[in-house]
Amino acid sequence: VVASVSRANLVEVQTPQVFEIGLLRRAYAQITEGRIDAEQITDDAGLVEALGEPVHTIEGETTNIKITRAQDAEFAAALVQYREGREAKSNAAKRLFTDMDE
Repeated sequence: VVASVSRANLVEVQTPQVFEIGLLRRAYAQITEGRIDAEQITDDAGLVEALGEPVHTIEGETTNIKITRAQDAEFAAALVQYREGREAKSNAAKRLFTDMDE
């Protein structure tokens, strides 16, 4: 670590990043045509920025995880299992209270 930066103006970026297909094609063509150095590009947002186009952020889902390694897939499976269990409990409670109303 050389230095810590202030996090006041930072945002967490998730994948997938979403762009209009024509804009992405135009941006990737810049690499193919040698106008942009691909070594300097880390993701689609950086590529679109290099094209001179604005990139906007929107609020995402904190559990939208990127699966890169086997452990990530295991974590995703556990998250799905947890959510399904929570949903099943919620549905059971709804049925219980619905039955009581009758």
